[in-house]
Amino acid sequence: MSLTVAGCGAGAPRASGHVYWITAGSSYGKKMAVPGRRGIGSVKEVALGSGTATFLARGETPEALAVGGSHVYWPDCLGGTVNEVPVGVGVPRGVPQRRRVTPIASLQDCPFAVAADATHAYWVNSADGTVKKVRLGGGEVITLASGQDGPTSIAVDGGRVYWVNDSANDNVHDTVNEVPIGGGKVTVLARNQHGPTSVAVDGSHVYWVNGGDGTVNEVPIGGGRVITLARGQDYPDGAAVDGTHVYWVNVGGDTVNEVPIGGGRATTIAIGGHPDSIAVDGTDVYWADGSAGTVNEVPIGGGRATTIASGQAFPAAVAVGP
Repeated sequence: MSLTVAGCGAGAPRASGHVYWITAGSSYGKKMAVPGRRGIGSVKEVALGSGTATFLARGETPEALAVGGSHVYWPDCLGGTVNEVPVGVGVPRGVPQRRRVTPIASLQDCPFAVAADATHAYWVNSADGTVKKVRLGGGEVITLASGQDGPTSIAVDGGRVYWVNDSANDNVHDTVNEVPIGGGKVTVLARNQHGPTSVAVDGSHVYWVNGGDGTVNEVPIGGGRVITLARGQDYPDGAAVDGTHVYWVNVGGDTVNEVPIGGGRATTIAIGGHPDSIAVDGTDVYWADGSAGTVNEVPIGGGRATTIASGQAFPAAVAVGP
C-alpha cells in the first residue's frame, strides 16, 4: 500500500496502549458469510510499538467493536450475540489460545454496532430496529428504543446513548437520535439526513458523517442547530472526535481527514489504500485498509503514516484502548 501524507506531526509523546480491529466483518463479512459456518471473522489487537498482531477471538460475522474497561465487545450479526473478551490476552498465530469469550447477550436480531462504558454494553439490532443495553459480564437485556428505521452506528456518554438511522426507504427517515442511558423518551437530534453512517460524541456535541451527501455534521447534545463542518466529501465513513477535531475517512476518495470542532478548514492527513473505520487517541489517528489488509496510524495533524499490522483479511472497525 502506498500512503501519502499531508501536514506535520503533532510532536506529542507517543501514546501507549493497544489498537483493536475485526477481520472479514462489516460489508465484507456479509458478502462472505454463510449461515451455519462459524469462524469467518476474528477480533485482533496489536500493542502500539510492538508490530505483532495477536488473536483475541473468532466469530461468524463480527460487525463492530468497542473497548470498555478491561474487555473488548463486539456484535455477531448472524450469530445473534454480543460478546466480550478480556484485553491483553491475545497471542501470536500458532500459539495455543488461552482466552475466555463470553456472550453477554444472545438471540439478538442482527446486532450491528456496539459501544461500552464502565458498566454496560450498548448496541443496535439492525433487523428489528431496537437499541439495547446489558450489564458488562451479562445479565438482563434492556431495550432503550424500538421502532427505529435502519439503526447503524452507536455512541455513549455519561448520560445518553446516541445512534443514527440509515433508512433504506428515503432520507426522511434518516435521523440522528438520543435516549437517556436509563431509558425514556427518544429525541431526534437531526432529521432528513442523507445516509448517516457513523456517530461520535464528546461532552457537548454529537458528530456524524453522511455518506449520501458527503457532509460531516455536529449538533448540541439534547438538540439545537445542526452545523455542517465539511462538505464535498467522497462517501465519508467512520467518525471519531478528540478535544479539538473531528476525524473521518473518505471511502470513495481514499483519504483520512480532520476538521476543527465548530467548523474551519477540512484537512487531508493521509491518502492511499481503501480506508475503513477510524479511531483517535492523544497522539495519533488509526484506520483500517480493507483492500490492502492493513491497520495504520498517522500523527494527529498529519505526518508520516505507519502500517502497524499487515496481512489482515478485510480489517475494519478500529478501536483504541488500554
